[in-house]
Amino acid sequence: MYSSMRSKEEEVEALAQSERSDIIGISETLGDETCEWSILLNGGYRLFKRDRQGRRGEGVSVCVRERLECMELTVGNGSVESLWVRIKGQTNNVDVIVGVYYRSHSQDDDIDKYFFEELRDTSKSPALVLIGDFNLPEINCEHHTVL
Repeated sequence: MYSSMRSKEEEVEALAQSERSDIIGISETLGDETCEWSILLNGGYRLFKRDRQGRRGEGVSVCVRERLECMELTVGNGSVESLWVRIKGQTNNVDVIVGVYYRSHSQDDDIDKYFFEELRDTSKSPALVLIGDFNLPEINCEHHTVL
């Protein structure tokens, strides 16, 4: 299933070059240093990452263009697979909070509760972008329905 982080790295880097995105969120990154995202970093991005040590295929990252003033936020108790970055407002001086979240298929209700607390705390910002892999069993993505 986690065939090659290298292929994910190449796919993200190709997308960054073709789309010229200011912000890129990545879920299910590896917790080792085999991927350095060199093209992103050399291409003017600042990398924020949170890896789960000792578990393969888990972790989240956010890449933000270097020209944007930003900082990682410390949110929650570390049990949630999430990463939050505040980007200083460019228009109307409104800061944007960007969150990247990964929810495993087997995640228990306690971790869900911690995530909702993080979301509550960060959603006080007037501008919030949340991206990720939510793996909610009630959602059927193929048919766009909720059970």
